[in-house]
Amino acid sequence: MSIFGNTDQRFSFTSGTKPTLGNSEPREEKSGASDNDSTHVEEEEDGPHFEPIVPLPDKVDVKTGEEEEEEMFCKRAKLFRFDSESKEWKERGIGSIKILKHKTSGKVRLLMRREQVLKICANHYITADMALKPNAGSDKSWVWYAMDYADEMPRTEQLAIRFKTADEAALFKVKFEEAQKFLSESPQSQQAEKEKMKSGVQKNQDIEKIIFKVVQMKSIAMHITNHKLSFNIFSVGNLQNILMEHDLYLIS
Repeated sequence: MSIFGNTDQRFSFTSGTKPTLGNSEPREEKSGASDNDSTHVEEEEDGPHFEPIVPLPDKVDVKTGEEEEEEMFCKRAKLFRFDSESKEWKERGIGSIKILKHKTSGKVRLLMRREQVLKICANHYITADMALKPNAGSDKSWVWYAMDYADEMPRTEQLAIRFKTADEAALFKVKFEEAQKFLSESPQSQQAEKEKMKSGVQKNQDIEKIIFKVVQMKSIAMHITNHKLSFNIFSVGNLQNILMEHDLYLIS
């Protein structure tokens, strides 16, 4: 037997129980907000009201001059005009070209404004003697002459219009000729034609009267030359007296 006791038992540095250094149970996290707390919603309030320093103007109705007209045609196209000085075509604008008939007078005009800026680039009456001709054989473009008022002062212009499709160009020609037919059959057009014929007859009569005066003056001049008459040609009174002495008279 050893003095150190029973040697069969092995020495152990660990004990059967672990020392407790503190509460080993996990600490419960406390919720910062209670389930019973309600969410606070701020009510929107109207801000302060200020009266405008400068009063706003009343709404103004913009008039285009088309209020009394009926639209017969309207399509988007590109307009050109022929410059006689440079001998070339110049673009005048892109926009909607319209054929408008006045509800009262029955007059028909062609109107076109440039896109966005709305500046007039074509504005003229359609007359019965206008003729649409194909431009360089194209089925999308037409050429014609007109007394145009786009620049306020009337000018005789050679215009050309080009559409996106051939169908739109064909429809434009149909409506253009339809307007011409309406004008030729309208009472205003017939009355204008009568006045034109009457004016032509009056002009012919005036021309005949002028020719008669010229012949008579030539006869008077020959008579004065043959009789070697002398007078002040600038004195009408002297001329009348001399002619009366020779049984010659000036017609009025």
